[in-house]
Amino acid sequence: MVIPNFKLHKSSHVLKSILGSLEFLFNAPKYDNNELIVVNYHGTPKKFHKNFKQQVDFLTRIYKPLNATDIDLYFKGQLTSKKPLILFTFDD
Repeated sequence: MVIPNFKLHKSSHVLKSILGSLEFLFNAPKYDNNELIVVNYHGTPKKFHKNFKQQVDFLTRIYKPLNATDIDLYFKGQLTSKKPLILFTFDD
Protein backbone atom coordinates (compact mmCIF):
# COMPACT_ATOMS: atom_id res chain seq x y z
CA MET A 1 0.00 0.00 0.00
CA VAL A 2 1.39 3.39 -0.98
CA ILE A 3 0.66 6.29 1.34
CA PRO A 4 0.86 9.69 -0.35
CA ASN A 5 3.39 12.08 1.11
CA PHE A 6 1.43 15.23 1.91
CA LYS A 7 0.56 17.28 4.94
CA LEU A 8 -2.75 18.98 5.54
CA HIS A 9 -1.57 20.77 8.68
CA LYS A 10 1.70 21.44 10.40
CA SER A 11 2.45 18.89 13.10
CA SER A 12 2.54 21.69 15.72
CA HIS A 13 -1.08 22.61 14.80
CA VAL A 14 -2.17 18.98 15.08
CA LEU A 15 -0.51 18.71 18.50
CA LYS A 16 -2.22 21.91 19.73
CA SER A 17 -5.55 20.56 18.49
CA ILE A 18 -5.10 17.25 20.29
CA LEU A 19 -4.00 18.93 23.52
CA GLY A 20 -6.90 21.38 23.31
CA SER A 21 -9.34 18.50 22.87
CA LEU A 22 -7.89 16.68 25.86
CA GLU A 23 -8.07 19.84 27.96
CA PHE A 24 -11.73 20.27 27.01
CA LEU A 25 -12.52 16.65 27.90
CA PHE A 26 -10.96 16.88 31.35
CA ASN A 27 -11.61 20.52 32.15
CA ALA A 28 -14.68 21.52 30.13
CA PRO A 29 -16.12 24.89 31.08
CA LYS A 30 -19.41 24.68 32.96
CA TYR A 31 -22.10 27.08 31.83
CA ASP A 32 -25.56 27.61 33.27
CA ASN A 33 -28.56 27.03 31.02
CA ASN A 34 -29.24 30.76 30.96
CA GLU A 35 -25.82 31.71 29.60
CA LEU A 36 -25.01 32.71 26.02
CA ILE A 37 -21.75 31.66 24.40
CA VAL A 38 -20.74 33.65 21.30
CA VAL A 39 -18.37 32.05 18.80
CA ASN A 40 -16.83 34.24 16.12
CA TYR A 41 -15.39 32.77 12.93
CA HIS A 42 -13.08 34.83 10.71
CA GLY A 43 -13.81 32.99 7.51
CA THR A 44 -14.68 29.47 6.49
CA PRO A 45 -12.69 28.55 3.37
CA LYS A 46 -14.10 25.69 1.31
CA LYS A 47 -11.01 23.57 1.91
CA PHE A 48 -11.91 23.51 5.63
CA HIS A 49 -15.63 22.81 5.14
CA LYS A 50 -15.42 19.34 6.73
CA ASN A 51 -13.56 20.72 9.76
CA PHE A 52 -16.05 23.58 10.15
CA LYS A 53 -18.98 21.15 9.96
CA GLN A 54 -17.39 18.94 12.63
CA GLN A 55 -16.96 21.95 14.92
CA VAL A 56 -20.58 23.06 14.46
CA ASP A 57 -21.86 19.50 14.99
CA PHE A 58 -19.78 19.18 18.16
CA LEU A 59 -20.83 22.54 19.60
CA THR A 60 -24.52 22.04 18.84
CA ARG A 61 -24.50 18.78 20.80
CA ILE A 62 -23.44 20.75 23.89
CA TYR A 63 -25.16 24.08 23.30
CA LYS A 64 -28.47 25.16 21.78
CA PRO A 65 -27.99 27.47 18.77
CA LEU A 66 -29.52 30.93 19.08
CA ASN A 67 -30.82 32.74 16.03
CA ALA A 68 -29.45 36.28 15.84
CA THR A 69 -33.00 37.61 15.46
CA ASP A 70 -33.84 36.19 18.90
CA ILE A 71 -31.04 37.99 20.75
CA ASP A 72 -33.51 40.51 22.20
CA LEU A 73 -35.57 37.68 23.68
CA TYR A 74 -32.45 36.34 25.37
CA PHE A 75 -31.59 39.67 26.97
CA LYS A 76 -35.20 40.15 28.09
CA GLY A 77 -35.03 36.75 29.83
CA GLN A 78 -37.76 35.30 27.62
CA LEU A 79 -35.81 32.30 26.32
CA THR A 80 -35.55 29.04 28.19
CA SER A 81 -33.32 26.13 27.30
CA LYS A 82 -32.12 22.88 28.80
CA LYS A 83 -28.65 23.71 27.44
CA PRO A 84 -26.59 26.92 27.38
CA LEU A 85 -27.18 28.95 24.23
CA ILE A 86 -24.60 29.51 21.50
CA LEU A 87 -24.56 32.22 18.84
CA PHE A 88 -22.36 31.75 15.76
CA THR A 89 -21.08 34.98 14.23
CA PHE A 90 -18.89 35.59 11.20
CA ASP A 91 -16.38 38.33 10.49
CA ASP A 92 -14.86 38.78 7.01
